[in-house]
Amino acid sequence: MTTSRRPWMELNPRIAGLLRPALGPAGDAVIVEIAAELPALGGDLSGEYGRALRRGIDLALGRLLDLFGTGDPALDPRLVELYEAFGASSTSGEMALG
Repeated sequence: MTTSRRPWMELNPRIAGLLRPALGPAGDAVIVEIAAELPALGGDLSGEYGRALRRGIDLALGRLLDLFGTGDPALDPRLVELYEAFGASSTSGEMALG
């Protein structure tokens, strides 16, 4: 495997299909780790912030698998919008989701 700016280009897309069923449990594990290791980011995980955080994790993990075998850029417009909303919430103290 060669090094490139988009290393996922060389990954077989069939691997993504095998990994996709594990996205739910992987997302659960990420939430647990955020709450344990970064309490300030954990916030109220049962409220709107927690739902938005989980959505972001699910989108990011799903996007990673979608990239396997492609030359697509890492971020798609949905993720850019979501990350911008998280950035806005960190400065204003509230979640700004559209």
